[in-house]
Amino acid sequence: MDRQPGTLRPPADSLSPLLACRTRGSSPSPITPPPSLPPPLAWHLVAYDVRDPKRLRRCAKLLEGYGERVQYSLFRCRLDTAGRRKLRWELADVLEPEDDLLIVPLCGTCAAKVSDTQEKRTPPAEDAADGDRNRGEGGDWSAPPPTFEVL
Repeated sequence: MDRQPGTLRPPADSLSPLLACRTRGSSPSPITPPPSLPPPLAWHLVAYDVRDPKRLRRCAKLLEGYGERVQYSLFRCRLDTAGRRKLRWELADVLEPEDDLLIVPLCGTCAAKVSDTQEKRTPPAEDAADGDRNRGEGGDWSAPPPTFEVL
């Protein structure tokens, strides 16, 4: 094989699979990347302070689609990077500059250390119409919440 001086040649071991295919008379098979794994999900605490009651309800409704209410203006959501970006984008459409939003990602170790001391209880009769008040459901922060509800 004639080479001109100064040209680089890849190491022989990187070409061996291709050369082996060509020497057997078949064309090299296309290299398929390994199947991609879904991005890891992590717990996030989402807190907000919304000054208008209408925006407050819209914000709460939106967050109920992403996670579970922990307190009045505090949700826990299990999100990946794309989900967090989508949530921020959707909340930016609802919130005004005077409102506040805080999204805190929790690593697995920190999420396992979260203690939820409230027992599951039913709302008192006077708050029954409110529905979401006193929803302090205890939960295991190390496992994802169920993705369905049996009626």
